[in-house]
Amino acid sequence: GIPVIVGAREAMIRLVDGEVVTIDGTRGLVYRGVTKVL
Repeated sequence: GIPVIVGAREAMIRLVDGEVVTIDGTRGLVYRGVTKVL
């Protein structure tokens, strides 16, 4: 499946198009860049 986070309006303000992020779908968190271990 593809992880998704719903209702992350603030992320839309803080992140720019094309920015690489890591999504922790279990906790509902978004991190800038690539995270090796969550």
